[in-house]
Amino acid sequence: MKHLIVIRHGRKEGELIAADQIAEIKKHGIPGLNELIAKRMVILHLGSALKRTRQTIKAFEHFIDENNLCRCRAYITADPRFGSSEMFAEFSSNKDLEAEAKNTTWYQAFEKYDPEFIKKTQQDMISSLKSAFNTALDGEIIIMVSHTPLVEWLAYAIDINEYLPRDIKLAELTGFIFNENKGEISFADTIGFEF
Repeated sequence: MKHLIVIRHGRKEGELIAADQIAEIKKHGIPGLNELIAKRMVILHLGSALKRTRQTIKAFEHFIDENNLCRCRAYITADPRFGSSEMFAEFSSNKDLEAEAKNTTWYQAFEKYDPEFIKKTQQDMISSLKSAFNTALDGEIIIMVSHTPLVEWLAYAIDINEYLPRDIKLAELTGFIFNENKGEISFADTIGFEF
């Protein structure tokens, strides 16, 4: 079985991760994640096309190296299907949708205004996720950083039995664990939060 942990990036300041958040990750790692990967073989996924995902994973890599936490076997390059400037422009292009998202969630707003956008985004992320799993060996863990609401949308797409509530709003450095076994991807658990 292979595992993939995807979390939301660290607290941002403008378009980048706040300097104090980077320092905190370098010093203490990521709560909930440190224990899961201790003494394991991992692959680091550089996240989306936006710099803040790489900043988060690179700060965590510093913590890993300084503490000899685990072994990093490989890297997966950034993938715009997990976030890009163009994708996020789509989120704010419809002011009614943006207002609806403030009252509910982006998922609920897009379900009302443009459910096809969610479906396409989910299909693209699952395709990328399958490619990521193909780089891992049995027992390895892939660590990926992405953005809200994309992390949640990915979880909803994989959680076909609707175990997860569809109104989750992830805090920074929280997310989900997925497993892959013989080509089948499944939801395993949350990381950093309970619902």
